[in-house]
Amino acid sequence: MYLLYEMRFGHEKALRMKEFYTVLKIAFPIATGSIDGSPGRQGAILEGTTIRGLQVKMCILQDGNELMCQWTNCSQSFDDEQLLQSHVLHDHIPSVAAAKSSSNCMWTDCDNGSFRDPNELSCHVKDSHLPGFTDNSDIQGVALVAAQLLKVLSRNPNSHVCFMPYEQELVMMTRRRPKLTPFIETMFSNFRIASSTSTSSASSSTASLNNQL
Repeated sequence: MYLLYEMRFGHEKALRMKEFYTVLKIAFPIATGSIDGSPGRQGAILEGTTIRGLQVKMCILQDGNELMCQWTNCSQSFDDEQLLQSHVLHDHIPSVAAAKSSSNCMWTDCDNGSFRDPNELSCHVKDSHLPGFTDNSDIQGVALVAAQLLKVLSRNPNSHVCFMPYEQELVMMTRRRPKLTPFIETMFSNFRIASSTSTSSASSSTASLNNQL
């Protein structure tokens, strides 16, 4: 426990070991036991990186540009976000799938329950814990069919009205999955055409009505 503290804050006038444990005892006054294991003395119960059932976040060691994996029992660190993403998606999620049981997210402090399959877990991890995730894979399968279908639907004269609540989400999607950009750009182009056509039609109708009056 103290080593973790010293590694992270040692260059910032860290407390000495005796002072560190004095603070620890103040923070956890109810627990019994001591750092030397002798009975009958007040103090925090320390077992590895655990204090009375509270897991110490390994991210306290994170400093500068180094990123640490927050998966339970993993302390690997990476120089950039892409390497961290690849590690989580290719090392941890397949290991969960190999267990042949419900897929649980093991990310530190994640309160989500089990997921139906590894794909659902993967989507959850990318959306909730790896917000900077960029998927550079080709658009194929269900994603390709959905993109083509939405592109066709965007040609409808009223499409800009139907898609308006999702415009921000579509913009974010181009950043997270760049190869969807051509499809989404076409959709927005169709929205603009539909919107201008609708405006022109409305103006013509208003002018016609005014002439009749």
